Amino acid sequence: MPTKPIWGTQPLEAYASSTSVVAGQGIAFHVSVLSPSSRSVRLEIYKSSSLDFESDNPFARVAASIYDSDYRTHITVRPGERPVYTASFRSAHYDTPAEASTIGCGWPIAHVWRVPADLDSSVYIARLSYRQSVTFVLFVVRSAIPGARSRILLQLPVHTYQAYNPWGGQSFYGTPVSDRGVPQVALDRPCQLWDYILYDQSIVSWFERNYPVELCTNTDLHFDPLLLSPYRLFVSTGHDEYWSGVMRDRIEAFARAGGNVMFLSGNTCYRRVELGGNLMTKIGESWNDPSNGSRWEAETTGVNWSAGRWSDSLPDIGVGFVVRRPRHWVFAGTGLEEGALLGQEEGVIGYETDAAKVMDDNGYPIVTGENGTPLDFAPLATADLTEEPQKWLNEPGYATLGLAWRTRGIVMTAGTTAWGQGLKSDTGHVDRVTRNLVDRLRNPVPLAGILYAVNRDGDLLFYRDKTRDGTGDVRPEGVIGHGGWDAFKFLFSGGNGVLYAVTQDGNLLFYRDDMRDGTGNVGNSKVVGHGGWNAFTSVFSGGDGILYAITAGGDLLFYRDSQRDGTGSVDAPSVIGRGGWNTFTSVFSGGGGILYAITTGGDLLFYRDSNRDGTGSVESPSIIGRGGWNGFRTVFADPNGALYAVTPEGKLIFYRDWTRDGSGNVARGQTIGRSGWETLLRVFSGD
Repeated sequence: MPTKPIWGTQPLEAYASSTSVVAGQGIAFHVSVLSPSSRSVRLEIYKSSSLDFESDNPFARVAASIYDSDYRTHITVRPGERPVYTASFRSAHYDTPAEASTIGCGWPIAHVWRVPADLDSSVYIARLSYRQSVTFVLFVVRSAIPGARSRILLQLPVHTYQAYNPWGGQSFYGTPVSDRGVPQVALDRPCQLWDYILYDQSIVSWFERNYPVELCTNTDLHFDPLLLSPYRLFVSTGHDEYWSGVMRDRIEAFARAGGNVMFLSGNTCYRRVELGGNLMTKIGESWNDPSNGSRWEAETTGVNWSAGRWSDSLPDIGVGFVVRRPRHWVFAGTGLEEGALLGQEEGVIGYETDAAKVMDDNGYPIVTGENGTPLDFAPLATADLTEEPQKWLNEPGYATLGLAWRTRGIVMTAGTTAWGQGLKSDTGHVDRVTRNLVDRLRNPVPLAGILYAVNRDGDLLFYRDKTRDGTGDVRPEGVIGHGGWDAFKFLFSGGNGVLYAVTQDGNLLFYRDDMRDGTGNVGNSKVVGHGGWNAFTSVFSGGDGILYAITAGGDLLFYRDSQRDGTGSVDAPSVIGRGGWNTFTSVFSGGGGILYAITTGGDLLFYRDSNRDGTGSVESPSIIGRGGWNGFRTVFADPNGALYAVTPEGKLIFYRDWTRDGSGNVARGQTIGRSGWETLLRVFSGD
């Protein structure tokens, strides 16, 4: 029996036939009233943004008792808003099985809505009214043509909604069990909306105000093998705790193939579930149980709940993220310095947080690699939750905001269930950080791991570092230019298949590797700079049509190839570094305004061309590698934090600049080319 009156059957109850519906198809509503009469049930369907969820501040409540309150009293229709659909149908009463929590209600269909094929993908809420009673049903409308309106896909964690749903008297937190003796809840029963109100609604609204976006639920991720195919960015929201193995496999494969992932959520992927029909079954206590293969959630997200903390109260407890790497692009435009607080005023820490195990490296946190966190995970901001044990429970730890590479895609985590608190307006630091992330990750990250080399016969060779993690053995995959490539004074990549060459008589040539897979033949050069380019001591690209050159007098010049198609001429230069640049043994770009330089003493320096438009001056350097870097035959970088070096003995070594902000120390190089690299005349990145 229900232990609290609000968990039992109310005068009007309803649920939908599924958590989502594709535009153009139908979704059914199952409705029961306690006292049927000649009065009809009124159905109105609203886009979530048409409703107001803040009649008071639910975040002021205690987490342990939040489900005791009736969520219905916190939802109102905003003045002037109209439903996208209305209908009326007769009232009817249906008995609720005593075990409805574990098997479902089984009520007949009361009404079917045929969703218009052109309806925007979004969160929709059905408002049902009967006499003096009102109830709500949440569902998602998916795009009829996935990816047509947006390449950003937001996932609502409806599994969490149902796991915490006490309707019928039980949830996973009342340990309902099936007839097989395992924890189980049914999806086809009325469901509370507290989790959406608290954690997800503000994130969904922020995205819909600022970007075209499409929606799904995590049930869709489990059952639809093609769900992710049209998208470039996947976003998990709020309190996304309950994941199946299929869901994890698909997200991990998506990132490896070049998709980007943002976990704007906390306690993410902690519990393992399996789905079948209308039932969700919990498997073990957590994903990192030995019975579940000790598959730490960090293998998917980069962080673990067990390393963070949780609070017995919802946010507004005066804790924020401490910025640890302020020069990272995630913090661009915020003005936040090292040690500044991010999200404290908004209350973004709580009520559950995730973290990576970290250790100190000259004042900066780096990961230890424990419990599934990849070694290249970069902690960008942390929140110390060890000092208030009366508020923060479980194992002492730090909430961690950070990101890592997954072969070709980036996976970012906010490490908190309350990130949405910082997105209730379009201003502030949390807003700017989220914009920086979305603007970078909604587009494909440049195809990574391409290397070019010129052999002693003058052939241009194509290589691929397929793993990009310091493993494997890089070998040539094809000759893409036959002879003559050894005759240039300078030869380098402009990214995305563009190659530049400087002839001995001073012309700047433009080439394109159209295939970028080791097939075909690079040819048909075009002159984009007429004369004088052979006078420089070094010429290299910063990507996006940016060229840098160092004069014999030591100035650093900025050029722009505005067309990037072999037409026109490169723009006139600007001086962005005055003197001294000719004293380095090597200067090269890491993309995104990052410049690396190697001193005669062997230190590796990090510079930033913050403006990337020929104005201003390159910022003062930081030392990120102490000694020995002048001992390599050549060193070069790609735009994604990978550095490569060729030893005098002919090995190719892989390094990672994990932070890309001038902090930390580049170390722990790994051999990915066993021999023969010393025979090559040139080696450079193609990304």
